[in-house]
Amino acid sequence: MAKEQIGSNATFSGTQKGLTIIGNWAYAYSGIQAITSSPNLQTFLDFTTGSEILVAKVSYCGDAANSWDFHTNILLNGIVVWNATYEDGATGTGDQPLPLVIPPHTHFEGKLSSAGADNMAMTIAGRVYKE
Repeated sequence: MAKEQIGSNATFSGTQKGLTIIGNWAYAYSGIQAITSSPNLQTFLDFTTGSEILVAKVSYCGDAANSWDFHTNILLNGIVVWNATYEDGATGTGDQPLPLVIPPHTHFEGKLSSAGADNMAMTIAGRVYKE
C-alpha cells in the first residue's frame, strides 16, 4: 500500500463537536469543557459519518485533581454502544482508548457527566475507508 501525502494545507481545525477528515484520516476534539455537578449527560462530540467506514479510538478524560465519579455514553444512531461509570475519576478512566468501527451514514454522539464540577474532554481519531 503506497503512502498518501496529505499536503501542506492540512491543519488542525480546532475544537469542535464535528468530525474533520483529512485524506484517509479523521479526528474530532471537543476541547476542555466545564461540566457542572449533574447526573445529566453533556454532549462532547456529535457528528454523522459520510459514505466511509471509520475505524477509530475514542478517549475521554476529566480533571485529575478532582476525584469525582463520572459517567460516559457512546451512542451510534441513538443506540448506546458504550456505557461506563468510573468511581473516583482521579484513579483512572477504565478501558481506553475505546476502539470502534463506525459504519457509513452513522450518527455518533459522545457524552459525559460528572458527580462534581469538573473539566472534561473527549477525542476520536482514526482512519477512514471509502466504500
